Amino acid sequence: TFTDLAAAEFLEKARETLLKKNLHDAASQLETAAIGTVHSVAFSFVRRYWYLLGRGASDNVMSESDRNFFINQSLAGIASEEDILFFRKLMNEFVFYKFDDDLKKENDEFWKEDLKDVLDKSDQFEINDLQESIKRSKDFIDKIFNDETTLNENKARIVLERYLVICGDKKRKENVEKLLKSKPLNYESLFSIAVLKPVKCEITQINELSSVISTAQRVVRSKKYGTMLKEYVERIFALALKWQQEFRDYKAKNRLIDYNDMERLFLELLNKAEVEEEIKGRYRHVFVDEFQDSSPIQVKIFDRLSELVEKSTWVGDPKQAIYAFRGSDAVLIKAITDLFESGDEKRCLRSREALQTSYRSRKKLVELTNYVFSRSFCDMRPE
Repeated sequence: TFTDLAAAEFLEKARETLLKKNLHDAASQLETAAIGTVHSVAFSFVRRYWYLLGRGASDNVMSESDRNFFINQSLAGIASEEDILFFRKLMNEFVFYKFDDDLKKENDEFWKEDLKDVLDKSDQFEINDLQESIKRSKDFIDKIFNDETTLNENKARIVLERYLVICGDKKRKENVEKLLKSKPLNYESLFSIAVLKPVKCEITQINELSSVISTAQRVVRSKKYGTMLKEYVERIFALALKWQQEFRDYKAKNRLIDYNDMERLFLELLNKAEVEEEIKGRYRHVFVDEFQDSSPIQVKIFDRLSELVEKSTWVGDPKQAIYAFRGSDAVLIKAITDLFESGDEKRCLRSREALQTSYRSRKKLVELTNYVFSRSFCDMRPE
């Protein structure tokens, strides 16, 4: 499962159920079952079979806060002076923002956030070769920024200055005044022109206004900006590769293992003959709780475990998925649960069962919720 509290509750409920059925021996043996979070179960195997992984027996766990601290500290010094100058140029052109306590502020460190996102996803999805990611990112940019249109800036300024005189809306007027301060017009200014919505009488008074706006709408998809963003992609991914190596070296030097390592190493162990034999001989069932919050590597772990035991049961509710920020993937989980739609005897898949009873609510509240959410979750079976 996904929290220590849930694991403890699972253990107690299992013991209580066995005792009610007078299965006292089974209840006493529960301590030998591997009941815990995904990471705690994984780490117990990594500690036991460290010699199969070519690691030391005394690796220490690197906490999530320590990992984040290392990331924040190391990212500050990983970019070269040339990288920093390019990021500054990109910031001046696009002007990225972030929200801090509902206040919109310019975000000079946008690149660090993007880099951290790439690093997190590389870990969560076990991506070691980033070339495919670079190619897909650049292809996506080419789909958007593919226009050759240019804007006559002097003419556009003259038209917008005339518009300021007749503009009847205070907010629109402030936006135009702000964008005219940009010399030359940067991407943010051009985008402001592109989304400008003058009223009909204003367009009638200045014939060229519609032309300036429609031209700006094409210019914001110019190949020129695509070229800048593709260079940004290349730099971010190059820094990601550099950082990954530095982080691996740091962990090896300090004999550290982080939570992502635990999962990766556990999956590696599940393909070692010695570990396979232990699991086949010692465990018969695998139960996964809150399956909807599984990350891709966790799904691989559960899938591999299901091949080594007699029976595997995964319980989850896609409507309750809350761990997207940590790498769970709702699209992946839906694709997997769809495999169980009608069952598959060759692959030993039983058809999935919908749990019909809610022990957490009242009937009328459940009916109201079903009525409201059946439209939002229209891809699910009604039951």
